[in-house]
Formats: sequence, structure tokens, C-alpha cells
Amino acid sequence: MVISENVALGKKTDQNGDTTVTSSLVVDGDRRKDGSTYACSRVVDTKYPFIAWWYVDLGRNHSLNRIKIYFRDDLPINKPRREGVRVYVAATPFDFNSNSLCYKDVLKKDGIIAPPNVLDLKNCSTSGRYVVVYNERPLVDPLNCPTATYSCWANLEICEVEVYACTDGTFGDNCDNFCHCKNGTCDQNTGICPGGECREGWKGEQCDVGCPDGKYGIGCNETCGRCRDGDVCETLFGTCPNGCEAGFDGPACKDACPDFTYGQTCLGKCDNCANSTDCDKVTGFCPGRCDRGWHGVRCDERCPAGTFGIKCDKRCGQCRGGDQCDINSGQCPSGCEPGYAKPYCTGHCPKGTFGVNCSRKCSTCNTEMCHHVTGSCITGCKAGWTGPTCLKRKTNL
Repeated sequence: MVISENVALGKKTDQNGDTTVTSSLVVDGDRRKDGSTYACSRVVDTKYPFIAWWYVDLGRNHSLNRIKIYFRDDLPINKPRREGVRVYVAATPFDFNSNSLCYKDVLKKDGIIAPPNVLDLKNCSTSGRYVVVYNERPLVDPLNCPTATYSCWANLEICEVEVYACTDGTFGDNCDNFCHCKNGTCDQNTGICPGGECREGWKGEQCDVGCPDGKYGIGCNETCGRCRDGDVCETLFGTCPNGCEAGFDGPACKDACPDFTYGQTCLGKCDNCANSTDCDKVTGFCPGRCDRGWHGVRCDERCPAGTFGIKCDKRCGQCRGGDQCDINSGQCPSGCEPGYAKPYCTGHCPKGTFGVNCSRKCSTCNTEMCHHVTGSCITGCKAGWTGPTCLKRKTNL
């Protein structure tokens, strides 16, 4: 399949002569060959009638594969006017050397054979920026022109010029090869990329060699990251088809998981290692012990109820209202239940005290020994005192 486009359409044009018909009509996409419709340009110079030229500037150098010229043909005089026409493709508008000549009317013994009204140059495979249509006559006074079948005035009556070249990104005789250059264009004949720069995923002089497995990027100079299950990354940007191996992240799976994260897609959290150390990026294991209040192989389990500290090997007791103690310090948030002593609420109130925060005294007991919660005296009351807590004085009857 030939992939080419008309690169002359709407481009800058020029012509000689003193006609008022604009040269841009020749690249407006209108193929009508009737001059009466104002679809054509006429090139004629009454001051110097022996040369006529028209050209289009394609904007940059193109490798051409076809040129079509639509001449005016609604009048009998149109044909002899175009006899002797030549077509050039060149780097400058008037580079009329032999290398740039793409077409020239054939001279036969009985005269010049005029080109057809649609001149289709399928074999004009050359490179250039300018396409020039040119006509020249011998230096004979037009009033003394020897024949009525050949105009001594140099004329060009052109209705449309189409110049076909490979579209950007294709090259070759039939434009059926694709190039993979960094800027999207290559030499349309050879396929070589300007500066030798290939786009991502390709290498070679013509950038036609795909990256081998394990490589990607411009010139295939990048190495694939850590793809999951040993997958091979894609060759443009190194993306892994099924994500990254555990412990790695980033668009090309080359970045280790951020601090205090681990595992597949780095979703695991590991911020409970002792001394704020980071965990293993794959397993999540801490390199040393866990922080206070945490345990488990990844230090992600809180100390069980009633325990705290390093390795959860310390116990906390009766927190007030059934609260749990702080897993780091062992302190009860609202103090101890009545009868238990700070700091960890694991022991009874000291001898001679009882109640909330061990704030009450049992000094009227016989031995200053009372129940740590209720305050009732265990060995009875001192003389003169009575009641469960020995706080009531006896009265003499």
C-alpha cells in the first residue's frame, strides 16, 4: 500500500509575467481544466514573452514519487501554448541543471509533441524542495511566428499541480516502509533518521530493529527493572505487564519501595521496627527487634491485652473501667481499679491503704491490715473501734 500525500496543496507559489491571475490557484485542490471558471493560472510576460515559469515551494526537502500537472484544455489554443514544457525538481527555484530535470517535451522531426492535458509523472522519483514548471521559446518576434500550430509566445496555463511524497514516518519507493525516528520523520528514500536518533523501543541505522528482551527506551540503552514473575518489560518505556516484583515500585519497577513500606506494589506498612529502622523491602521483616508494644514477624501485631513493652513480656494489671494499658509504657489511661497500685496496677495497695489510688488508710485495724479494695479489717479492730472498716467508735453503755 502506497502511503503518500500531496505536499504541494496550499503551499507558497510564484510565477513571472504581468497577468492578474494568481499563481496560488494551481495548488488550491481544484482540478477543473476550464480557464473560464477562474480555476487556472496563466503565465505570460508581454515585456519578455520568450520565458514563462511557475513554481511551488514545498517548505522543505521531500523525496517525491509522483507529480501530476493539470493543463487548461477548454480552448484549441491551449495545446500549442504548452508545447515545449519542462518540469524541474530542485533545491532552489531556478536550479536548471540536468540532475533536476524531471520532464521535457519530446522533439520529433515534425515538431514538438505537446504534453497531455494531464501530465502524470509517475517515475519522477527524486528529492527537492521546489517543483518548477518552465517553458521557453526561441528568440523570434511573436508577430513573425512561423507556424500557427506552435505558439512563439511562452505560455503556461496550469489549473492544478499535485506533488506526491511519502507521508512522515514512511519511506521507500512505494512509501510502504515505516521508520521509527525520534522526531517522527526519516529520509524518505533511505529511511535513515536525522542524527541517527531512534524513538523509544528501536535501534539501528534505520531504526528498524526492535529492542531485545530486557532492553527498552531510546537506542535500547535502558535495562528493564524488576518485573513480577520474571516478566519482560515492554520496549518503549520499560513498563512491566503485570506490575513490579515485591519490594519495587515506579513506572519501570526500578525504585525500591519507599521507607517503611514493603511487598507487592509497596502497600505493606512496616513502621514498628525498633529505633525507627526500615524493614526488608520484600518480606517486611524488621532487621532487629520490634518497637515497644509490638510483636510478630513483621512487628505489625499489637501487644495482647494486659501486656506491654519490648516483646510484650511485661504485664499490666487492673486498669480502671476495664481500660487497656498503654502498650509502650504500661500505664493505665484512667488509673487503677480500687485496691491496685500504680504504675502498672498489677499489685495490691501497700499495707495500711486501700481504695481508689490507695488513697484511704486502714489505721484503726488491729494490725493495720485491711482488704485492699473494701478496707475491711482482716484481724479485727483496735480497742475502741468497731464496724467492717473499724471506723466507728464504740460507745459505753
